[in-house]
Amino acid sequence: MGRKHFSDEFKADAVRRVVSSGFPVAKVSQALGVSETALRRWIEQAQAAATAPLAGPGDLGEAQGRIVELQKRVAQLERKRPAQPPSPQPHQPR
Repeated sequence: MGRKHFSDEFKADAVRRVVSSGFPVAKVSQALGVSETALRRWIEQAQAAATAPLAGPGDLGEAQGRIVELQKRVAQLERKRPAQPPSPQPHQPR
């Protein structure tokens, strides 16, 4: 018999049933027709994904990295630019 493939949605629902309800892994796995080992692995994977660090600048896509680079350049140029005096308001007769 071949290996069963379950959708990501099915796995996430199975994990939620254990984590949020507090039901034992054995009961949830039996009710869903999956092995306890598979369900425990899905729970571990979900917990690892939840505690993974957020993406840093090195993990960003090329376009996002370019945006960050340009934002830094704009900030640098704004610091170098002398302050502009307010533009004179045209005289308005009363």
